[in-house]
Amino acid sequence: MSELLMTEDYWAKLEGIWKVPVVVRPEFIGYLERANDRVFIHCDVFEWNRTVKQEIEFYLDILIKLQDGPLYAEHNVGDKKHLKWLKIYKFEFLESQINSEGLVKQVYIRKDQ
Repeated sequence: MSELLMTEDYWAKLEGIWKVPVVVRPEFIGYLERANDRVFIHCDVFEWNRTVKQEIEFYLDILIKLQDGPLYAEHNVGDKKHLKWLKIYKFEFLESQINSEGLVKQVYIRKDQ
């Protein structure tokens, strides 16, 4: 299992850094990003199979518990592959927003299961 890099003063040490890797595995890297008082999850997947799917689920549950609140995901409208990923991991639509570039982004949320 990968080491989780979170400590009590985790966010205080990361001032000025946007996406921080918190789960590093050969098959995927999970990142957290704090923005607008929310913690967003990002994930780069290099290999996809049933085991990887289960490991990501395992780490999502841990990350939600460790940071004692929901995780958010930003979704680009029209990205069907990403939307499927959000549904697999039980993220629910929260809201639509217009970003600083004038593009519509959707925000999804996943709470403790």
